[in-house]
Amino acid sequence: MVADLEVGDAVDIEIGPDQDVDLGIAGDHQILEGGEVPDMGGDSLVTTSHPRTAVGVSRDGSELFVLVLDGRSTASTGMTLPEMGQILEDMGAHNAVNLDGGGSSALAARTVGSESEAFWNSPSDGVVREVPNALVFYSDAPAEELADVHTTLALEGEDAVFPGLRRSLEATGLAADLSPVMADGAFTAEGAVELEQSDQAGAVVRGTGPGGGAVTYTAAGHEARQEPRVLGEPVGLQVSERSLNLPDAEISRTVALTGYDADGRRARIETADVEATTSDGFEVTDDGLGSWSVRATGEVATGTLTLRAAGLSTTVPLTHGTEEQRGPRLLGPLRLQRRRGSGDRLLRGGRGAGRRGRRADARRAHDVRLHHLLGDPRLLPGRGRAGDGGRLHAGADDGRALRRQRCLAPVAGARRRGHGDEPRRREPGRRGLAERALHGAGGSAATADRRASADHGDPPGGAVHGRHHRREPPRDHHPAGRVARGAADP
Repeated sequence: MVADLEVGDAVDIEIGPDQDVDLGIAGDHQILEGGEVPDMGGDSLVTTSHPRTAVGVSRDGSELFVLVLDGRSTASTGMTLPEMGQILEDMGAHNAVNLDGGGSSALAARTVGSESEAFWNSPSDGVVREVPNALVFYSDAPAEELADVHTTLALEGEDAVFPGLRRSLEATGLAADLSPVMADGAFTAEGAVELEQSDQAGAVVRGTGPGGGAVTYTAAGHEARQEPRVLGEPVGLQVSERSLNLPDAEISRTVALTGYDADGRRARIETADVEATTSDGFEVTDDGLGSWSVRATGEVATGTLTLRAAGLSTTVPLTHGTEEQRGPRLLGPLRLQRRRGSGDRLLRGGRGAGRRGRRADARRAHDVRLHHLLGDPRLLPGRGRAGDGGRLHAGADDGRALRRQRCLAPVAGARRRGHGDEPRRREPGRRGLAERALHGAGGSAATADRRASADHGDPPGGAVHGRHHRREPPRDHHPAGRVARGAADP
């Protein structure tokens, strides 16, 4: 037949599988062949980590493996195609193919007892991308008849409760395809919990004392069981937020309450066991299960939320109409470094004028311990409070002006009187705190010290503590080792 064809003849060609196929979906790379990861080349699609979707089959074809992997986020960077092939081989696949990935990678599933599906992953676009095809698995089992029963905790994962407090459970019947169906069942409780109330859809149990308990739901010969733990008596309460800021009356904030016993074991506390009140100007409502929403009425600027449970109470400060405040502005590039015997330190280095200035700045890089950087946003890191082994300096911004700035971390190597330093010398007539300027435009550390001394009347090389002066030992003989000095930010 082919021999009868001539150049230019029209030919119809049909391409299809060699056997009946119910569903087909396209892929781009076979990432596993005969149990081995093949060479897929050096294309960026192959070698760069991305969100992925892939499917594989076992050697005998009896098992199907489906993998959806998140990527392009801080929670998951994704995988390369060779890595995907390897992980599917580890799962038991013998052959596997990569499907459409990136922002198209999404996994939706209906869990046991749920009426509809929900997305189980976090698509990299931030939302679910619309795509023209999907790989769908469904059950053709009967969906009308009761085949089993299922129970869950109303607060997911919260299987612990305190003595005298409540824990809520939910129950449903299951069809053969695991979809929910009506069931006329009943609850029973034993052990360290007692049944407070129940119906065919749920129950509330109360802890009676430390230990284990069991709650059983039975319907038409089917049975499901939960085993809650009863902790010791609560000794403290902790709210999910230490404070709440409500910018306007249209915005509400949500909090939850957790208790803990003397052994530090924790459990969420349901709203039915809590008395929640607010001061004037704020309102609080609960969801009937385990959280509270707080909003401002706009009448006052500050107030409190008080939660009381099991003879304990805790208070949350509330504010209305305030704006978020930025933290301290750190002048100069920062990087973390670890030195032997010194723990974590913050190294701040400035930039000087030209190569010589940069070398001088590096020599004067200010090595300070990590302390709380709170207070005025203009503060420089790495300075100390007077009398705390630190020093007070003035920082130069672009070399144009000096500002008085208190610093919140003591200088590494600063010592107090009585620790091997020379005695401090009282300067008559001085009041308050003196300052010393550090200049970042080149020159030696000694030159910077002399400039600061000339500007503020300090003895050359003297470090100021309160109203007293002391003279630092030479850098190479400092009792705490070399003290690196900070250069001003350009």
